[in-house]
Amino acid sequence: MKQLALYVLGPFHVTRQGVPIADFRSDKVRALLAYLALERDRPRRRDELASLLWPDVPDQVARRNLRLSLHRLRRALDDEEERSAFFEITRDTVQCRPDVIWVDALAFEELVIAVRRHAHEAIESCHACAERLTKAVELYRGDFLEGFFLKDCLAFSEWVALRRERWHALAVMALFWLAEYHRRRGHLETAQHYARRQLELEPWREEAHRQLMDILARLGQISAALAQYEACCRVLAEEFGVEPDERTQHLYRRIRRLRRQRVPNALPSRPTSFVGRERELAWLSERLTDPRARLITVVGPPGVGKTRLALEAAARHAFAFLHGVCFVSLAGEQAPERLLDLLSDRLDCGGQHRRTSRQQVFRFLREREMLLLLDNFEDLLAAPGHPRQEIAKILEALFQQAPNVKVLVTSREPLRLRWEWLLRLEGLKCPPESPKRTGDVESDVLASPAGRLFVARAQQVRWDFDPRGEARHVARICRLVEGLPLGIELAAAWLDRLSCREVADRLQHHLSSLATPFADVEERHRSLWAAFESSWYLLSPDQQQAFCRLAVFAGSFTARAAREVAGISEAMLATLADKSLLRRLSPHRYRMHELLRAFAREKLHAVAGEAEDMARRYRHYYAGFLQARVNDLQGARQKEALDEIREEWTNVRAAWTGAVTSGDADAVRTALEGMYHFLELSGRFREGAELFGQAGAAFAPAPPSPTDQVARRLWEQLLVRQGWFLWRLGRYAEAREILQRGVNLARQRQDEREEALALGALGLVLHNTGEYQQARRCYERSLALYRRREDVWGTGRALARYGLLLYTLGEWERARDVFEEGLEIAHRTGEQRGAAFFSAYLGLVNGDLGQHLRAVEQCEAALERCQQTGDEYGVALCLAYLGRALSHLGRHGQAQQTLDEALDRFRELGDGHAVAYTMTQLGEACRLAGDADAARQWFERSLAAYRELDSHGGMAEVLGFMGHLAFTQGHADEARRFFQRSFDLLADHPDAGPRLAQFARRWGEVWRALQCTPASLHI
Repeated sequence: MKQLALYVLGPFHVTRQGVPIADFRSDKVRALLAYLALERDRPRRRDELASLLWPDVPDQVARRNLRLSLHRLRRALDDEEERSAFFEITRDTVQCRPDVIWVDALAFEELVIAVRRHAHEAIESCHACAERLTKAVELYRGDFLEGFFLKDCLAFSEWVALRRERWHALAVMALFWLAEYHRRRGHLETAQHYARRQLELEPWREEAHRQLMDILARLGQISAALAQYEACCRVLAEEFGVEPDERTQHLYRRIRRLRRQRVPNALPSRPTSFVGRERELAWLSERLTDPRARLITVVGPPGVGKTRLALEAAARHAFAFLHGVCFVSLAGEQAPERLLDLLSDRLDCGGQHRRTSRQQVFRFLREREMLLLLDNFEDLLAAPGHPRQEIAKILEALFQQAPNVKVLVTSREPLRLRWEWLLRLEGLKCPPESPKRTGDVESDVLASPAGRLFVARAQQVRWDFDPRGEARHVARICRLVEGLPLGIELAAAWLDRLSCREVADRLQHHLSSLATPFADVEERHRSLWAAFESSWYLLSPDQQQAFCRLAVFAGSFTARAAREVAGISEAMLATLADKSLLRRLSPHRYRMHELLRAFAREKLHAVAGEAEDMARRYRHYYAGFLQARVNDLQGARQKEALDEIREEWTNVRAAWTGAVTSGDADAVRTALEGMYHFLELSGRFREGAELFGQAGAAFAPAPPSPTDQVARRLWEQLLVRQGWFLWRLGRYAEAREILQRGVNLARQRQDEREEALALGALGLVLHNTGEYQQARRCYERSLALYRRREDVWGTGRALARYGLLLYTLGEWERARDVFEEGLEIAHRTGEQRGAAFFSAYLGLVNGDLGQHLRAVEQCEAALERCQQTGDEYGVALCLAYLGRALSHLGRHGQAQQTLDEALDRFRELGDGHAVAYTMTQLGEACRLAGDADAARQWFERSLAAYRELDSHGGMAEVLGFMGHLAFTQGHADEARRFFQRSFDLLADHPDAGPRLAQFARRWGEVWRALQCTPASLHI
C-alpha cells in the first residue's frame, strides 16, 4: 500500500496511510500536488510550474510563491525531512515519486485501457474485463477536480478541462459496457443502475436512454420504458433541438407493441430439478447473448438430455429476448414445409395456406426479438427427398427477414448449415471405478454429475434414500448406463420397489428392461429401448444394417476395423456419428455408447445368420491384428506395437474370448503368439494365466486322444503359456506340472521351438524353488535349441535366464559375460525390453562386484527404457535393482523410496517371488541406513512371504541377511543361530552346495569370524 492516496475524480481529497489530510492552506497548494502527481512521467521545471500557477506576476515573485507553496505542501504532508519522501527536488526541477503516491484517476485510466487492450471476442461478454470496469467506475466519484477552480490561471484551467473531458468520456463508456454486460447476463437491476449513472453524467446520451428503455422493458416495466423514451425526447429537444434517431424510435415501437401483443413465453413445465451440465450451460449462455450466434444446435444420442438442457438454458435466458421464447416440438413431423405452419400456429399469427403461413410468420417475427426453441429436429431431417435443402431455405429466409430472432435446436444430428453453432452432448461424468482413497466412494458419487442426478431422482422416489450406504451401487449404476441421464432417471425410478444393488444387478444383465413406472412421461422416453427405437426408425435400411453390425465391437474401434469386419465405409461412420449413434474420438476412431450397443446387438441377432458372420469376421480380424505385430513385439518397434495393442485391448480380449468359447481354433492359433507376448511384456500375468487357462481347457483333447495333430499342438502351446504365467504368479507346483507335460509333449512331436520355450519356463520354476542343477540343465538345453534354430529373440531370452542362474550360484563374473552377450543381441535386434533388462541385470551383478556407481547408472538407464516403452514389469524390476544399488552407494532415503515403489508395483502385478525379494532388499537398505529395527521387520516379512511360496532358497537367503544384521549389531550368538537355520534349510537339498557358494561370497568373512562355516563347504 502506497503512503499517499490522492483522489481527484470528484472533490479533491488526500489521505496518508488512510488518514485524511486537510491543511493545505490554499487551492494553489492543492493544484500543485494534483499537477505533480498526474504529470509524474518526467521532472517539471520550476519556471514551468511557476508560470502555470502564477501567470500574471513577475517571474521572481512567481518562483518565490512556488517555493512557499512547495514548502507548505511538504508541511501538510508531514514531509519535512531534508530528503523529501514524496518528491525529487532539485534547484531547477520538481518531480513526484510514483512509487509512493497513488492517484485514483491514473488507476481508473489504467483499468479502462487494460479493457481496451484485452484480447477478448467482445467486451460485453468478457468476465475479466467486467471486473476491471466495475473497479474503474467505483473509482469515478465525479468529474476531475469537481468544484475546483483557480481564477486567472488559464493554462491550468485548460489542463484541467482536457483531463476532465477525457476521463468523463472513459467513465461514460465504461458504464455503458458494464450495463450491457449485466443486461446480457440477466442482471437487469444491476444493468439499470449503470445505465442511470450514464444519464447522470450525460442526460442527453441517447445510447444510454435506449439501453435503459430496453432494460426496463425486459423487467416488465413497459410504462417506465415508454416514459424513458419521452424523457429522451425532451432532453434532446431542449439541448439540441432534435428528435431521437431511428434506432431509438424503432425500439420505442417494439416496446409499445408489448402492451397489446401476448408474449409467447410458455415453455413446457419442468417437473424435476436440473443437475449438472455447468460447462454446457455456460457455453449456451455465451451463445444466447452473442449477436453473432443465430442458430444453435444441441446434438446428442437419445436420452442424453438435449431437450432438458435447452429448456433450462432458454428459461435462464428468457430475459435476453424482449418478445419472449417460443417452444415448438417437431416430434413426428417429417415434412420440412410443416415447420412454418407449426410456427404460425404456435405464434398465433394466422394463415391457412403454406404461402400465407410463410408470409405471416416472417411478418410477425420481423420486428421482434425472440428465441425459437425447435425440439426433436431430427424428425424433419429424416424426411424423404432433400429435406436439408428445404430447411436451409426456410432458415436462411428467417434469419434475413427477422434479424433479432435466434433459433435453438435440439437434434440427434447437426443441421449442417453455415449459421450453425454446435454443442455435442455426451453422458454425464460418472464416479471413477477406483477411488483415490478407500473412503472416497461417497464423496466421488456426490462430486460427479451422474451421481448427483441419481441421488436427486432417488430422493423423489424414496424420501429416506441415503447415498452414504448405497454409494458403491449408485456409482455402478451410473457407469453401467455410461452417465446417460435418461438411463439414470429410469434406474432411480425403480427404487420404490428394488434396492440400489438389485437395480444395478438387473442393469448388468437386462438393460432392455429399464423403463419408467411413471405415467406422465412421453412415450418415447418411457424406456431406453423406446428412445432408441425412435432413432432406429429414422435410419435408412443401409444405415440400420451398419448400425447393427457395429454392435460386434467392444469399446472403441478404428475405421479400418469397421471396414474389414463389418464392410462399413468411413462415410457411413461419419453419417452415424452425425446422428449421434457413434462418437468420434479421433479422425479415424469411433465408439458406440454401451446402451446403444446393447440395443444394436438385439437388432443384429434378429437377422438370421448375421450375428454369427459378424462374430467370425471380428475374431479373425483381431487375431490377424495380433499376428501382424509379433515381429514388432520382438524387435525395434516394440513400444509402438504395445501401444497399438493396448489401444485395441478391449476388442482383442473380446475377440480371443469369443474364439475360445465358440471353439474357433484357427482364430486362437493365429492370435496365440501375439497374445502371449503382449500379456508378458505388459505385465498382465493374472490375465495371461486366466485367458490361456480357459483356452487350454476349451481345446483340451477328449479321451481317447484325437488323431488331429494340429489341434493337439494348439492345446500344447496353450498349456505351456499358461504354465509360464502361473510361474509369474508364484504358483510353482501347478506351473511345474503343466510345463513338464509341455516339455514331454514337445519332445514327442520333435517340436524344438516349443520344447525350448517350455524348458525355459520350467527352468524358471526350478530356479525359484532352489533346484539349481535341474534348472541349469533346462536353461542350457533351451539355449542350445534356440541357437541351433538361429532364433535370435529366443537366444536372448535364454541368455537372460541362464545369466540369472549363474548370478544366483555366485558365478558373478561369468553371469556378467552372459548378460553382456545378451545386451549385444538386444542392441543388434533393436529390442528395447531386452536392452533394458540386460542393463538392469548388469547393474545387479556389478553391485555385488562392488561397482556400485556403475550399477546405479546401468539400472537408471534400464529404468528409463522401460518407462518409455510402458513396460510395467520392467519398471518394477529396474526399481528394485536400482534401490538395491542406491542403498550400497549410501543414498539411503532415495533407495528406500525407490524400493517402496517397486514393492507396490510387484504387488499389483501379482509376482509373489519378486515381492519377497524386494522386501529383502528393503531390509538390507534399512540396515545400511542404520535402522536395525526396520531392517529386522522387513526381513521377517520377506521370510514369511518366501515361506508361503515354499522357496527354500529364498528363506535361506533371508536368514543369511538376518544373521549378518545380528553380527553387525554385535549379537554373535543370535547371528550363529540365523546362519545355522539357513544351513539347515539347505542341508538335505541336492543343490545346497552351489547356493552356499554364493552365500560364501557374500558372508564368508562373517562365517569365519563366527566359526560357523557349514561342513559341506570349504572356504
